[in-house]
Amino acid sequence: MSTRITDLRNIKRRLYLSTVHKELSSTPLHAKIPLFMIKRKIWCNLCIDLVAFTNEIFKGAVFQSLDGITVSANCKLRKIFTLKYKPQDTADKDGMFKLLSRFFSSPF
Repeated sequence: MSTRITDLRNIKRRLYLSTVHKELSSTPLHAKIPLFMIKRKIWCNLCIDLVAFTNEIFKGAVFQSLDGITVSANCKLRKIFTLKYKPQDTADKDGMFKLLSRFFSSPF
């Protein structure tokens, strides 16, 4: 899955999220983010904090807008939607926010 975002300086950037990536890597315009926590053959909820990702991965850039979402590979989608704030309840209490925050604790 990839997302196209724009920051407050009107720079277009991409976030590539995939189970294929083994480690986080980034350039000024692109970031490859591994989805190691995704389990196969079950439904899962994936919440992505684009404001935090943009700020942390692109060294202080400020998220402005989500311009597009591209889903590829072999997967099925039930819903895609955006939220202004973190959802109140997740299946495992910490949800993906805790798992994905591990990337921000290590240097890029």
